[in-house]
Amino acid sequence: IAYHGIFQQVDHIVRYYEARRCAHPLLTMSQKRYIQYLCDLSFGTIERPHFTELVIKTINLSPVPLFNRERNGCRPYIDVFNQDNKKIFSTYQDPNKLRVFTATDGVCPIP
Repeated sequence: IAYHGIFQQVDHIVRYYEARRCAHPLLTMSQKRYIQYLCDLSFGTIERPHFTELVIKTINLSPVPLFNRERNGCRPYIDVFNQDNKKIFSTYQDPNKLRVFTATDGVCPIP
């Protein structure tokens, strides 16, 4: 009922269910929240989540950024943060182990 958008509110669904199936359905608050979530999805109140996995294999910087002291290249790395601003991935290593890319390289691939 919620998924097909017949009713927009949980209370309407519960009343309909009471009239058709049983007098007093015992729904927990968690179940009601989930039904409301389905209603919101059906009526476009919230955006549908995407189920496509995104895999980034490499990022190419072109031209090479000139961020080092000599202003002729950089040692790039990537930090990925979630919506709570918590770091969930990093390519950072010991600075001496990071490859130095210079302007003569033309492109800077970050694996």
